[in-house]
Amino acid sequence: MRKSTSIFKAVLIALFAISLGVEMVSAAGFPSVKDLYGRYKFSGECSYVDMVSGAAGEAPVPATTDYNMAVLPGESENEVKVLGFFGYGGGVTLTYNQEDGTLKGETPTAVFIMGMNLMVVADAASTGGTVVFNYQVTEKDGKIQITAQNALEDVTIMDMENGIMGMLSYASAYTMTKEEASYNLSDVIGEYDFASTRVDNNLLADASENFKLKIMGNTSETISSGVSLGNWFGVENTDVTAEFYADGGILVLPHDMKLANGMCFGQQPTEEGGYNPNEAPFFFVEKDKLVTPGYLVLDNGFDEVMEMPLQMSVVGGEAVKAGSSISSRCIKDVKIYSSDGSIRVDGLEDAEICVFDAQGMLVASAHGATAAFNGLKSGLYLVKFGNQTAKVVVK
Repeated sequence: MRKSTSIFKAVLIALFAISLGVEMVSAAGFPSVKDLYGRYKFSGECSYVDMVSGAAGEAPVPATTDYNMAVLPGESENEVKVLGFFGYGGGVTLTYNQEDGTLKGETPTAVFIMGMNLMVVADAASTGGTVVFNYQVTEKDGKIQITAQNALEDVTIMDMENGIMGMLSYASAYTMTKEEASYNLSDVIGEYDFASTRVDNNLLADASENFKLKIMGNTSETISSGVSLGNWFGVENTDVTAEFYADGGILVLPHDMKLANGMCFGQQPTEEGGYNPNEAPFFFVEKDKLVTPGYLVLDNGFDEVMEMPLQMSVVGGEAVKAGSSISSRCIKDVKIYSSDGSIRVDGLEDAEICVFDAQGMLVASAHGATAAFNGLKSGLYLVKFGNQTAKVVVK
């Protein structure tokens, strides 16, 4: 009897040890919270319904799928910020559980962009509910994948400038797959030509939506990232410090920082009565350029003549490194980019777009607001958009 009891106990201990081992393997099978930080490729099925007509149509957002998102550290150890939905810079803060690989959170209002003229939010506060985010983290083909366990529905887009008002939704099972991207800080430091994607508000007389952005190294012990960005909107004394993540190539900017000239990068700090729901503006680092989907704001300006507060802000933009193989030239309401034997033109209205070589010969033409001309030889070109002309160098 004693012998059988001992055997029974041994079996129980063995089973208990095996169960512990299974749990340990299961826990070890999920990435750590630090492993989650980085750049992700979003893939999902998006739908859009116009709230006035009730008709389905193409979503009026920068992107609906196959765009980059950022997963960054939150305020506490197991929190992460998931940013960049719909090709904008906003998102939510969620809590990660490494034991079961779940990433969850809920909030009365999820803000994907909130500017002066543009707002994209999922809001359940008016009904007393919450917007739920529930994801499962796994590894697939050696890459971390975050998969939605529920749909993201009833996201409202209101565009005061273009009169757009509708509802966006993502079906359940949309995914974010971590990208293998890594950059050194030395790759980032330099001077850039910044061109905005959209001016959300331009009330500062001395500010511009297209300007030279200066990125400098900083060895101060108090600035762990070692990065300082200045000359925002062409205004002096607007240097801000940034956090740089080499894994993923992401520059993260402050969103409520008081500047030396009394202005604020981002809206005024909360302790001064300001409110900025945008989690954090950021840049994705690419070869010789920086791309931001976010909402960039220079706030707390003041017009002495009109005696009113002023603000300068843009939604998204691209900064091209000076002296690189990419060149960017801007003429009024038109952005012109050149890279690797091509020229891309982005305007606001339809016009005749012509490309001439240095001898004045017509090389290519198109009609529209945007156009791309490929297969160009290295050299100087003249790009004519309507009655405006800019010189562009193709390398």
